[in-house]
Amino acid sequence: MVIIKPLTVSEIHSESNINNLVDEYCAAAAASVAAVGIEGAPYPDTQWDMYEMYEKTGTFKVWGAYVGDVLVGFIDIFFYKLPHYGKVFVMVESYFVAKEYRKTGAATKLRHVVEDYAKEVGAVALLFPAAIGTDEEKVMSLLADYKPTKAIFYKVIK
Repeated sequence: MVIIKPLTVSEIHSESNINNLVDEYCAAAAASVAAVGIEGAPYPDTQWDMYEMYEKTGTFKVWGAYVGDVLVGFIDIFFYKLPHYGKVFVMVESYFVAKEYRKTGAATKLRHVVEDYAKEVGAVALLFPAAIGTDEEKVMSLLADYKPTKAIFYKVIK
């Protein structure tokens, strides 16, 4: 059974398997960037101190998915009032479930907790980026409540 827990940055960073989970997440992220032909993109490098800084400002939250006492996935968000609209938006920054736990409902439960939190903070929208050609994009495109709105174009600056 999957349990979702709100975590602090310090708590998730101290999980015994966080390095393995982050490595799997980073490898998947790097593969999705490479799959669309971007050469020279940096490999993800988690900056825990920066997450803690954002957490202290109240604009960053993270949740973990657990099977028993094992962290099997996570989702984190930034939320803030956009000056252009004068409304609160929530943006998913990272969303990942370890491959061996993807048929457990963990990803759906993580998504639902963020949707509930967005309502709780009075957000008008939840922005959920998904890399082109990934399983995440395929799943998100099947959800009736989510609509693709923009394409993001990436250029490596040298």
